[in-house]
Amino acid sequence: MKHLIQRAQEIITQEGPGVLFQRLTLRLKAFLGVSFQGNYDQGYQHWLKQQSELLSPKQLNESYEALRLRPIFSIIIPVYNVEPKWLQQTIASVKNQSYPHWQLCIVDDASTNKAITRFLKSVEDSDDKIQIEFSDQNRGIALTSSAALKLATGEFVGLLDHDDLLTKDALLFNAIEINRDPQVDLLYSDEDKISPSGKRSNPFFKPDYAPQLLHSQNYIGHFVVARKTLVDQVGGFRPGYDGAQDFDLLLRITNSTQAIKHIPRILYHWREIPGSTATVFGSKSYAQQAGRMALEKNFTDGDVKANVDDGPFPGTYQTTYKITATPKVSIVLPFKDQPKLLDLCLKSLFNQTRWENIEVIAIDNNSEQTETHTLIQKWEAQSPTVRFLTYSRPFNYSAICNFGVTEASGEFIILLNSDIEITSSNWVESMLSFAQLTDVGAVGAKLFYPNQTIQHAGIVVGIDGGAGHPYKNFPANQRGYYLRLSLAQNITAVTGALLMVSKQKFQDVGGLDEINFGVAYNDVDFCLKLMKAGYRNVLNPYCQAIHRESSSRGYDLNAQNQVRHDTEKLHLRKKWKAFFESGDPYYNPNLTLTREDYSLNFKKFST
Repeated sequence: MKHLIQRAQEIITQEGPGVLFQRLTLRLKAFLGVSFQGNYDQGYQHWLKQQSELLSPKQLNESYEALRLRPIFSIIIPVYNVEPKWLQQTIASVKNQSYPHWQLCIVDDASTNKAITRFLKSVEDSDDKIQIEFSDQNRGIALTSSAALKLATGEFVGLLDHDDLLTKDALLFNAIEINRDPQVDLLYSDEDKISPSGKRSNPFFKPDYAPQLLHSQNYIGHFVVARKTLVDQVGGFRPGYDGAQDFDLLLRITNSTQAIKHIPRILYHWREIPGSTATVFGSKSYAQQAGRMALEKNFTDGDVKANVDDGPFPGTYQTTYKITATPKVSIVLPFKDQPKLLDLCLKSLFNQTRWENIEVIAIDNNSEQTETHTLIQKWEAQSPTVRFLTYSRPFNYSAICNFGVTEASGEFIILLNSDIEITSSNWVESMLSFAQLTDVGAVGAKLFYPNQTIQHAGIVVGIDGGAGHPYKNFPANQRGYYLRLSLAQNITAVTGALLMVSKQKFQDVGGLDEINFGVAYNDVDFCLKLMKAGYRNVLNPYCQAIHRESSSRGYDLNAQNQVRHDTEKLHLRKKWKAFFESGDPYYNPNLTLTREDYSLNFKKFST
């Protein structure tokens, strides 16, 4: 014990109390067996027992009777050589729907298993709401889906694979949402996987519509329901995209409407059987290629141009939006003393920066050390790109940054803390790729502590009653919940430690709030203002840096600072009360707000 206390004192002296806290947190997580999925296999079974996933018969009936609009849903199923028992269960999941207004459109793609033909003919004769066609030759899933679509007469079309299952209330919940918003064009829900024995696992609790994430992976997946007229308008299913035909259709639909609704409820069970994409995406490598082709076609045909490469994992993509000009980028860099950190920051900045049209506005907030002033003179002499300004008022991060932006001549602004060390090449271009988009607000980076654990990979509003950093202190190689740590995505907020935004958008929303958020939560408030103005914020994991968090000012350890922090947190909750009540749109309500690991939201946990 004496040795441990001595070692803790050494870490505090050499590296600061924050590093000690990080290491203790990691040890605790390792001891508890915490993983990025929160031990989902066992935990999800506990979660399922707690949930009232299915409404009672009385509730189902009352919900149905309350519907003013009762649209017909045409469910299309392309079939090819599936085991008849799985197909039988799939069809039964439609026939057993609590919502009665449905049509089932099935096309068999010349299956060689004659048992399928016999089964489908028996089904066709049993219910006049089921239409079935048999192809005389194998044409692939895209053309087969297109043939099934031609049978659809309903107002909305739902997509169902030939071995998967709908929950009993899937169509009812879609009908409820359509009644809430009769103009909605596209609906999607959460999903999980189901084994041959019927065991459910791997729930995918999705964010609301996130175009940058959709350009990284087809996270929308299942269960998808779309307005039939819009599906026809965009051209339906296209040949040549087998394995990603749904993805190709989704990209065209989302380009044509913003009336998109996410239902944060599991309405779809994806069958886990050998060879299915639910089990191993790589088993169908053609699907990866087809998905990339769909994205490439999407950008070839659209106004925004982009290059598409395979992502870090199967089923993912790296989309790089083409920069259309050479705008000037102004890097606003507040600092106070800590000359070694400032020097390291500037050196890394220039070592990694390839973008030539930049300026660095370094703002000195009452530095006192001789070494700091000597360093300023050195950088002024060797780099005309760096301009040092003085801000002599008491520390107010928001005010300092706002002052720096008024002095900036660039079209785009980067807010950069002096305790940042840039580690990724072409980092400016990487950020600018997103920030230049007309509908994007702030762009954040993926930041690591010096010990190679995660410091920032986006901010979720609502965690711990304020805002939290998911996966903080987790290992750098962590993939994240459904690969979220590895993909470009829309996020509610990003840290101001390394943030890019167009100067015009910064000014349009009033910059950072100097009065209410002088130290903490100013970046969260700023990002929420951008969202309120209609912009989407982005986490860019391809821009990476080391963040020696709070090294330049120290942690809020004294009572006065803690009171100030709590006051700013309270003001954030009051100012954005409606947002806190509705919940972070990019973080599913079925996930916890008491931890930073994307684990499940348990009403209670018992073993």
